[in-house]
Amino acid sequence: MKWFMGLALVLGLVLPGSGSGAGTWLPRWLAIDAMAILAAVSFIGHRVRLSGSDMFVLLLLAWSAITLLWSPDAAFGSISVWHSAAIAAVFLYARHSEFDFRPWVVLAIVVACFFFFAGNKANMAGFGNRTFLAEFLVLGSAVAIGWTHEHYPRLIITIPLLMVAFIVLLSVSSRLPWAAVAVLGWMLAGEAMGGRPWRVFAWGVAIGINVLVFSFDHWDGSVWSRLELWYNTGAMILQAPWFGHGMGSFDYVYDGYRAAHVGVLDWSSSVVANPSDFPATPHNEILSLWSRTGLIGLTIGVCLFVRALSYSRGADRALLIMAAVLSMISFPMETAPTSLLIAMVAGRALRDEPLELELPALLFRWPWAPPFRMRFPIERGNHSSGRAR
Repeated sequence: MKWFMGLALVLGLVLPGSGSGAGTWLPRWLAIDAMAILAAVSFIGHRVRLSGSDMFVLLLLAWSAITLLWSPDAAFGSISVWHSAAIAAVFLYARHSEFDFRPWVVLAIVVACFFFFAGNKANMAGFGNRTFLAEFLVLGSAVAIGWTHEHYPRLIITIPLLMVAFIVLLSVSSRLPWAAVAVLGWMLAGEAMGGRPWRVFAWGVAIGINVLVFSFDHWDGSVWSRLELWYNTGAMILQAPWFGHGMGSFDYVYDGYRAAHVGVLDWSSSVVANPSDFPATPHNEILSLWSRTGLIGLTIGVCLFVRALSYSRGADRALLIMAAVLSMISFPMETAPTSLLIAMVAGRALRDEPLELELPALLFRWPWAPPFRMRFPIERGNHSSGRAR
């Protein structure tokens, strides 16, 4: 089971295809769908014990499906819900199993860097966009650091791996990930050194690097375009603050609010001047979730993230904080590789979460012992916490 899941994970991270969007049959999403099916099979015949985070995930998924009832583009939204369900299944698998996905992520980083240097630079190693590749390498590096430090604290493979990943980041000419790498490095250094003074120092250096990079590189159309997107999306949200416009609605509804910022923000960038440059997302995960699922969906999502962050430690916590930072200016939960990484790290971080609800075993069972059957750690030992002691 673990080998099948690991192979599907690597394919889901590095197979060619657009990093975002609702492309149903993209190779990446097919691999992630395969992971979801394997995860679902592993639950067959087991008593399922749910934690608070499990219920938050299922509740958010159910609410997202309900919003299709008033979505202006339910067909497109149903594909987004389908993808969300696959990511949710992967999260539940990572949460309830003992599968260590981190070495497979290291392998995926090596494969992505190899294809990049082997001549696939034009398509960014199959990611199709320099930002998608950079974000994957930044978040994946946190996973690699955590795994090697935990199992092989003296293994020097971490250093050349991160050097190669950093060279790729330099090659894609995107300075934003440089700041992200700096944040990751200093946060991990602060955690390793321990003590309040070191942590304050680490955060101070990280913030300073971000300010410098932002000042030199992003006071351009990228900043102004995002400000326009956020203001216009805010106007969308005011029209349906509680229930949102429904999954799949942004592409359909945004055009009516494209010029909402005119008269308030005294400029006009490509987002308005060039209608063909159409944004598929507000480039902010909070505004994205709020505009689609309303304040109800946003509240569930925030509670889930805070719960995962409170249980995370070390490199896992660094990755979740990194994802939160990127979510303010990008959309890591709407691209296949990064959403997959975040879901698996969050599930791993929540393995020690107390169990709060027990569901009966599924009524149907396999007539034979399938090769995918697995035993969950929560089925044996002390059930007072999420894992066997």
